[in-house]
Amino acid sequence: MTKTEQQNLTLTVRQRYPATRERVFDAWTNPEIMKQWFSPEGVTNPAIDVDLRVGGAYRVEMLTPDDRRPVAVGTYKEITRPERLVFTWAWEDEADAVHTGQTRMTVEFVEHGKETEVVVTHEGFAMEEGRKGHREGWISCLVCLAAIIHSSP
Repeated sequence: MTKTEQQNLTLTVRQRYPATRERVFDAWTNPEIMKQWFSPEGVTNPAIDVDLRVGGAYRVEMLTPDDRRPVAVGTYKEITRPERLVFTWAWEDEADAVHTGQTRMTVEFVEHGKETEVVVTHEGFAMEEGRKGHREGWISCLVCLAAIIHSSP
């Protein structure tokens, strides 16, 4: 695999929720809701800051069971409520970023009757290890989001 090919690794995960696109979109953009689900199972979010505008930044601080504090940061590139979000994704700490580098996220909210399908496309991974770890992480996050959607009206 060439260096260029390594930098273009992509993953896509999908999940349907029994909720409107607006409600699911809000779960991806409201820091108070995000704190409840925006990390893999077993990981909490002590702090999330969101400047929801094109060019605005976000910062997601996570707390793992072994007391690590990885922090994801990025900038919003596109916000089309309630259909689509595009933003960069990177880890603040070099140790966390070694297999990832800066990547790009596209989150689409697709209406299916009374359900919304979330399609997460995460692209630009430098190494397969980073893509694999993020795939597992996003699948877990989407399970956590399902619990929030099911528990609130």
